[in-house]
Amino acid sequence: MFEIGPIRKSLNILFKKSSLKENSKRDNIVFTLNDEIIGFESFYFMNNNKTVARFGFRVKQSLRGKGYGRQMLVLLLDYLKENFKDTEFTLSAIPDINLPDSAFNETKFGQRMTKYVALSLNVNLNQYKIPDTIGEDEIAKFKMATLSKSQFHGLLQNGRLTQLCPNKCLHMNWVPILPQTEDDIEFAVRKKATVVVDDLENPQSFSVLTDPFPCPAGYRTSIDIFGSEDEQITKHFCQQLWNCFTVENEATKSKSDFLRIQIYFLEEQLAAALKAVEMFGLESTQKLVSPPEFNRTSDHMYIYKDRLYK
Repeated sequence: MFEIGPIRKSLNILFKKSSLKENSKRDNIVFTLNDEIIGFESFYFMNNNKTVARFGFRVKQSLRGKGYGRQMLVLLLDYLKENFKDTEFTLSAIPDINLPDSAFNETKFGQRMTKYVALSLNVNLNQYKIPDTIGEDEIAKFKMATLSKSQFHGLLQNGRLTQLCPNKCLHMNWVPILPQTEDDIEFAVRKKATVVVDDLENPQSFSVLTDPFPCPAGYRTSIDIFGSEDEQITKHFCQQLWNCFTVENEATKSKSDFLRIQIYFLEEQLAAALKAVEMFGLESTQKLVSPPEFNRTSDHMYIYKDRLYK
């Protein structure tokens, strides 16, 4: 039988940057089976606690594909209903790697907020070298403004960035955010990230490069891109990939073997994205996660907003 257990000491490292104080808007649970931890998930309560963002859902690898995740989800929703009576909606980022396309044509997930391509690059940092054709002069052509944390906060606060996000839903490294209140905005800007915008006064596009963090295969990072024009996408791709490999970060300092880069953008921008990947000589590092039977050329991230009480 499944039970939801408290955070254990052995998981502290997974939540080392979380605030677990009383009345915190952040909550974390772990799932146990016969006293063994088999999964966990994190929550953040936003929009004056009316909406809860769910993220970081993990199931023990040996139990995946056996129905455990579905049972855990039922327990998870029961936990929310029992402990957070004022919460009305859930906000979730869902990968399509284990689900056929037909699963996303149904309404069971709720209101679709956005659908983004999730392009994965697995780069061996000990072998990769930026092509000689890309140097400081070439990158200068794509140069855009890098925001400070306070500037990022201000542009979210006045709505100039959120208006560029489908349904005003921001996402950063698989964490969906509806930045409506001051607390929501503080949650969005809390992490170390490089935020790039095409125009400080009247932005038409922006991107967020999350600082690399350790994972079992080395380090991982993400680039979330928001914009509608191919030229904008190319600029963000090039500047943020340049930042990945030339700006000192945890992955480059540790001389890790592999850096996994996940990049998110709209489907219609795929051609421009692949062109930028080719410019950096990264074609061979692309990794399609979806199984062959799904007959896909790219993976995707969906974000859904659903009613907690139906």
